[in-house]
Amino acid sequence: MSKKPSLEELEKIGSAKGAKEKVDKDFHKYKEKNRSRIAFINELESLYDYLTSGKVSTKHKAIIIGTLIYFINPLDVVPDITPILGFADDFALVTFVFKYLAKHAQDFRTKT
Repeated sequence: MSKKPSLEELEKIGSAKGAKEKVDKDFHKYKEKNRSRIAFINELESLYDYLTSGKVSTKHKAIIIGTLIYFINPLDVVPDITPILGFADDFALVTFVFKYLAKHAQDFRTKT
């Protein structure tokens, strides 16, 4: 991905065939592999928990899946292997989506 995706792009990515399965397969492994380099673990885990809660709308589910796919893709705007800044773009996107959900999803507000 050459730029930070919009909510619409995240929804499209998250709605793609096999997207949810990719997150289910790779999210926890990638998160744990990079745990020591990620300062936003709680936000990532909250997004995943909300995704699997059964309380999320289809649109928000797709946005969360798209966000988590962006996170597990090591070749995004700033490649994750880049020292110090590698997860900065992931953090910015997760923060943006976290705030969006807190504002637009009643169930998410009560969860966080």
